[in-house]
Amino acid sequence: MSKYKGAGRAGKVVVLAALFCLTLPAAAQPAGNRVIEDTEVENMDGCSKITITFVLPVQYLSSFPASQGKELRVQFKPLVTDRETTPAVFGNEVVRLMGDPVVNVTRFEYSGEFFPDNPYLWLTFSDTVHFKVEQGSDFRSLTLFLAPNSVSDCE
Repeated sequence: MSKYKGAGRAGKVVVLAALFCLTLPAAAQPAGNRVIEDTEVENMDGCSKITITFVLPVQYLSSFPASQGKELRVQFKPLVTDRETTPAVFGNEVVRLMGDPVVNVTRFEYSGEFFPDNPYLWLTFSDTVHFKVEQGSDFRSLTLFLAPNSVSDCE
């Protein structure tokens, strides 16, 4: 007879409890390594409206050059960061467009490595492009209007 009477029963309870915990759905944690949640391309008559949605609230600060060029830098400020999003703000990421704009975007990147307080989006184009940048009404997005000629067709 065992000196630890009931130890077998306690062991079974522990094993059953562990198995039960394994069957529970795991709570999904945010990746924490991305700043851009989504991109959407909407083509209109001769121009493209690109909406960039962020995982955190942002405020549009400026863009350079003002209205046309082969390159566009859009500077913004992250308004709120937390434990999950802070590491991503200090990083860089290549942005993939979900759709084909009417202009040829050769490069689209988020850069926060050197300017984490005011990171920027960096776009390059194969030809000169006319553009306009707007703050999204939800403060979690920025909207870019891109056209080979004039962005007035986008409105």
